[in-house]
Amino acid sequence: MAHQAHNIPWNVLASNFKWRAVNHCKDGATDFHWRRKPRQSREITYFIKAFKKTILEHAETQRARCIDTIHAPEQDGVVLSDEVCQRIMFIFQHWHESKTKPHHHANADQIQQGGKCVLPQQQRHMQAFLQPRRPNDCYEFFRVNSEAYFNLEIIKMLLLYREMDVLWKICSHPDQDLASWWQAEPCCCATEKDLGWDMICKMALRAYLLLNLIDCFPETWQNDAVGEKNYRNTKLYQSTVRYLTKGRGNPIIAAYPHREFFGIPDNHFKKPCHLCGCLPYDTFIWVGGEAGYIPLPTEIDQVRQTLHDKRLPGELVDQIMSLAQYGKFTRRLPTPHDPFKPENRAELQKYLKYCWLLMVQSQVLGQRIGLDLKWEEMISEALVDMFTCACDQSGKRSYRWDWDNHENCVVFV
Repeated sequence: MAHQAHNIPWNVLASNFKWRAVNHCKDGATDFHWRRKPRQSREITYFIKAFKKTILEHAETQRARCIDTIHAPEQDGVVLSDEVCQRIMFIFQHWHESKTKPHHHANADQIQQGGKCVLPQQQRHMQAFLQPRRPNDCYEFFRVNSEAYFNLEIIKMLLLYREMDVLWKICSHPDQDLASWWQAEPCCCATEKDLGWDMICKMALRAYLLLNLIDCFPETWQNDAVGEKNYRNTKLYQSTVRYLTKGRGNPIIAAYPHREFFGIPDNHFKKPCHLCGCLPYDTFIWVGGEAGYIPLPTEIDQVRQTLHDKRLPGELVDQIMSLAQYGKFTRRLPTPHDPFKPENRAELQKYLKYCWLLMVQSQVLGQRIGLDLKWEEMISEALVDMFTCACDQSGKRSYRWDWDNHENCVVFV
């Protein structure tokens, strides 16, 4: 059953799609296609409004759990305790070591201390989270905003690890400007606004829409769904997995939990691919490069224990694991690359719940800082990007948002 099926009308959304083995409007790709029902506009609008309503209700429940009596910390006050830093350290180290990290931080030499990755003390204080976003010329963003952007990345990590008490404390300061970082781009001529913390929410939304919709088409994932009938061979699935896991440059932190779930290593999809939906999924994965074997966390523990059983010193075991980079990337699914396998169902449900909580907590933060996340627009844009094809009469402008009459607007036209 789809996640939040009692609140979100997934059946209404799914009833507006049909599976096609060949879509000439998508370069012959296997994919889902709009049915173009007479009531499609009303039904999709109904789905979007129900989705938004459920998000807001859950956010209000989550909001009630936050402590209103938290006082804004002093500018020189510590907001990231050692315990919090330890909890986010895995992804912080992964980000720091990534070759696709988009900038060089001024305090980079302070991150690596004694062979260990640490968060510099000055970046743990409230002042570090109050640095404003400064205007910049083209190709100058990371030089001008390096310090401020560093702590924005920390904000993203805190959101991924659901450190809501810390985020609530940061948002309680009157001089914080997190709203200006919701959407951000390197310069005004950039084609993608992928620097902001909105990427955490938007990637979670894409994954959530993808998997819940596929769940409504059991004929594409049951045992007899082979070849082109399998959901993994659709353009929708392959292009969305690529979007969620490419993690190159700016969205690397936002992509991390999705790479872990789908079992895609960092920096895998390096080149553009125009064959989504035209290749079997296993071939599609290898087009991006050699994926290699991505272990489960339990397998890493087993390897480490085997080395210890050989009576190797602990330091040598650590060195072997580090040199082999075994465990640098891990996966969540017991059977790789197929979330709807029966043995993967438990992890699939955990992942859907996690994506849902990321969206809810983004809404909670938005409310705290007075930011409207514009859920109707966000969901509409996601659906348009995921399902647009050449036979759409108005291409990517197949929806309209009436800001003056938002209660009665028609989202899809």
